[in-house]
Amino acid sequence: MTQLFNSPFYHTTIDYTGKSKLIEQIQSRYNLSPTYKPNSWGEDVHTSIVYQKCDNNIEYFKKSNIPIDLVIEIDRVVQKSVEQFGVEDLGKFYIAEMWYNAYKNRQYQHMHDHSNNNNMLFSGIYYMKYNEKQHSATRFYNPHFKINYDKTIIQKNSFFVKQPEIKENDVFIFPSNVVHDVLPQESDDLRITIAFNVALLNDE
Repeated sequence: MTQLFNSPFYHTTIDYTGKSKLIEQIQSRYNLSPTYKPNSWGEDVHTSIVYQKCDNNIEYFKKSNIPIDLVIEIDRVVQKSVEQFGVEDLGKFYIAEMWYNAYKNRQYQHMHDHSNNNNMLFSGIYYMKYNEKQHSATRFYNPHFKINYDKTIIQKNSFFVKQPEIKENDVFIFPSNVVHDVLPQESDDLRITIAFNVALLNDE
């Protein structure tokens, strides 16, 4: 486990057996519509995120084109992270949402978080197709301050803004309220990440 801005971050690696097939499917969808995204998104990215109401998380995964075997693989990581964070006694943590994001040259995402007031406690990123020499890692912002981050970015002040060292197949889990963004990519090699949100089962 890594401490970043005094917040817990869990960093590990997986070996997903369906990776090549899923990359091929995402590349095909990307080629058909490189900027496919919700109308409310102003950034330039291809994403399978779903804003439609779903009856359950299985329906969500289906609509967002995420195979169940990948959900199962990442859930193993989620449960290990919950133990590392020391919050397993709070109840059952589960993956409520999962989708993919794909970027090529000049595509990016604005600063955002995943809390959404929907009881999302943790979020994560699986770097499924990622070339550390050509792609940029997700950039995270210190959640303990409400400041103009534009100045800290220019100054490259790591107290306020950090980019962890990432390699392909890494999974990075963090509190959902931590703001992050993706810089404009500078490569025509497609960068593919799987994003997910983790919620706590409400037994009431």
